[in-house]
Amino acid sequence: MQKLMLKGHEVYSLQDLRTYFEPGEIRRAFAGGTLERWLRDLYYEREADTVASLHRKMVEADSEPEKKEVLSGLFGNLKPFTAQEQDVSNDASFQSDRMQRIEKMLCQALGVIYADAGMMVPEQKADYDRKLSALQQLTDDPKILGMAVETATNQSELARLLNSGYQTIILCNASFSVPISKGGIHYICVGNVTLDGSLTAEQYRRAGIIVERVELPDVTEEALASKADKSEKVNAELEFIREAKERAKGNPFKFINIILGTVIPENTIVFPGQPEFKALKDRNKAEIPVA
Repeated sequence: MQKLMLKGHEVYSLQDLRTYFEPGEIRRAFAGGTLERWLRDLYYEREADTVASLHRKMVEADSEPEKKEVLSGLFGNLKPFTAQEQDVSNDASFQSDRMQRIEKMLCQALGVIYADAGMMVPEQKADYDRKLSALQQLTDDPKILGMAVETATNQSELARLLNSGYQTIILCNASFSVPISKGGIHYICVGNVTLDGSLTAEQYRRAGIIVERVELPDVTEEALASKADKSEKVNAELEFIREAKERAKGNPFKFINIILGTVIPENTIVFPGQPEFKALKDRNKAEIPVA
């Protein structure tokens, strides 16, 4: 049975883990797989599955540009990372934001309050305190106050949250441009929030976006409506990819099998440019709509 040591104590339950929680030791146990094995050995199955999923997110994020390039070849309309996007994915602040998201989700899975866990570096703690203070002036809703990390008080912070993969974002007391190209996002507006170039609630929904607590127009400009229609098709494909990743549980061959709806031998790797890749791409295009 896997042992887990925290602060010199062997822990025998999640309650023990919360009592002796130590950020550095938890990070090492998480990264090395010890935490997941310990949870599974003690039959904390739900927590173990969540930790395994978070570990995959941490590992897979490093190869997102390469994955996107391959998927763009399969679907045609998913553009590979631009040089600017590649710079963002390699940026130190982006790496820090991404790990903060994973660590917060890890704390939630373990029943530990992230804000009290000591996992934030000084810069993150300062941002957290500033955002929490801004929210406290506008609401006493505990759900909203518990999402200070996921709060944007300006467009730059919104961009960082989107780049880090947050799927629920608080928009706080400012004007924002919500990108229609980013589906699968739930926005909750707090305070005096305005949206530039706003779409209708139905158009946002079709693009995979939910916007709450802000007044939206009943009609929108024709150009924006056309863009929303295109985003709806792209979002359907991205949602299909997200579901495939979840079903594959980190197995790249299973992921490709699900995407292509075919069976690829586990020792076979098909690269762009090969005749086999073109055949799979043509078959896939016939089955999945392209925007």
